[in-house]
Amino acid sequence: MLLECPRCKRPLAPADLGGTAVDACAACGGTWLDRGELEAVVSRPEPVGEAAAAPFVEPAVKYLPCPRCRQLMTRRQYERYSGVVLDYCGQHGVWADRGELDRARGFTAQGGVERRERRETEEEKLRRSVERYGTDRSAGADTSHSWVDAAIWIL
Repeated sequence: MLLECPRCKRPLAPADLGGTAVDACAACGGTWLDRGELEAVVSRPEPVGEAAAAPFVEPAVKYLPCPRCRQLMTRRQYERYSGVVLDYCGQHGVWADRGELDRARGFTAQGGVERRERRETEEEKLRRSVERYGTDRSAGADTSHSWVDAAIWIL
């Protein structure tokens, strides 16, 4: 099945990104990655070598059709805090505009995934604290009873 670029409607051509077979658009520099391929590409320590031209900058948000099923894809940040917005088809894969794969790879290489996991763990602790105590007790407030508190109870 010949895939069509969701951005410029030209045919996608097979390409190799460090051992991962993907589909790329020679016209706009975008890349289609089937399910599982994004993780394989961004986990490599070397840049994926996308088109040397400047990254694609979209003048307005545009939802793109999946190259496989033609349904509109969802836009969301890669790894939640990376600042790299990719287009996702829940059934088939991910579309990355020119430059986005290198930016996602850079986020991963600089420990971004680990930082996201730590941040989410802290957010979960805070959420549980607020549910349990109705306040933010994880923000550095001293919750132990001081001698002043003890003295008040004695009086």
